[in-house]
Amino acid sequence: MSTSEHTKGPWPLWHSDKGAFQIEVGGFIVCSRNDVSHRAEESIANAHLIAAAPDMLSALYEAASALDAVDPRGGKLTHPPIVEFIEMSLAPIRAAIAKAEGRS
Repeated sequence: MSTSEHTKGPWPLWHSDKGAFQIEVGGFIVCSRNDVSHRAEESIANAHLIAAAPDMLSALYEAASALDAVDPRGGKLTHPPIVEFIEMSLAPIRAAIAKAEGRS
C-alpha cells in the first residue's frame, strides 16, 4: 500500500463556540471556516472529523495490512466464513483508502 501525499498529522484543531475553525500544521492552513452560528455544532463536529483524518487513514492502512497478512488467496485460511469475512472487511477499507488518496 502506498501512502498519500497529504500534510502529515497530527492536525491540531482550533474552534470557536460559533462554529469557526482552523486546522493548521506548521504554518500551513489545512482547512478553515468562518463563523456559522446557525450551524455551529455541525461545523465543529465536521472540524473534529477533518482533524482526525490523518489518524483514521493511518488506522485504515494498518487494518488493511493486518487483513492482507491473512490473505485467503495466500493459502493461510481455507474456512469459507473467515475468508468471506476478510474479503467483506477489506472492500470498504480499500475503498476509503482510495477515496482519501484521490483514486475514486
